[in-house]
Amino acid sequence: MSEAAQASKAQKVAKPQDLHSSDFTFCEVDDGKLLLLEELGSGPQCLRKFEKNSRNEMFQMREFVLHKKVSSHPNVVNFYDAFYEHDHVFVVLELCEGGDLFTAIVNHGLFEGNDKLIKSCFTQILDGLYHCHRKLVFHRDLKPENILCSRDGTHFRLADFGLATDQQESQSYGCGSAEYMSPECIGKGYRFGKKPYSTAQNDIWALGIILINLITARSPWKHAGTEDHCFSNFLENPTWLLDSLPISSDFFRGSIFGRVWANFCEWVHRERIT
Repeated sequence: MSEAAQASKAQKVAKPQDLHSSDFTFCEVDDGKLLLLEELGSGPQCLRKFEKNSRNEMFQMREFVLHKKVSSHPNVVNFYDAFYEHDHVFVVLELCEGGDLFTAIVNHGLFEGNDKLIKSCFTQILDGLYHCHRKLVFHRDLKPENILCSRDGTHFRLADFGLATDQQESQSYGCGSAEYMSPECIGKGYRFGKKPYSTAQNDIWALGIILINLITARSPWKHAGTEDHCFSNFLENPTWLLDSLPISSDFFRGSIFGRVWANFCEWVHRERIT
């Protein structure tokens, strides 16, 4: 279709009846600055517009501000713009045509037997997160689903800052995805009192789990709480991981996971598990 024909079909975005089934093809948005020509990917293509000055709107605006603050890094998805059209919020982000890291690991087996790519991927995730932390932005929901890939599967970017914060300490327990939350963020089974947890260290804990995902295509436990059978076994005998997952003793002792575990042991010694 020619550009002239496309333009002749352009229309303003109308107030929709159903947010998730609306077809925005050939609609003008952002006061006519943009013309939507083609749907890329799947799922909802825009966000819900929340009531003005509501708690949800505040959280949404925080996501936009913090994402934009860190989007100048090659390992963070670029945030270009956000604007409103009726009941919709359109967010303009960098296109990552390779999908998410979870799909690359589980469905495509991209990292199986490829130590070089595992190292490259994990180093890029580290670089992106280091940049965020230097800018005082703490992700709080690091997981493979929130890391996007280039089409050729060699470049990786952090995405989805919906739970991000600029606070270095938090008492928002249970914030994130269970498999990747640190024990102190979960907050169950430990004697915390009213002591907040470190948001940076919570991100670092998630890095250790992601590294296990990359190497084994598995997760070590469902959540790092004492009621989880696998994590409980790990607490009693850390080398249990060597028997339950295809990892080496060198990885366990020398990788970031080993260092995360050593720091956790020190923390447990201070706080004690109830």
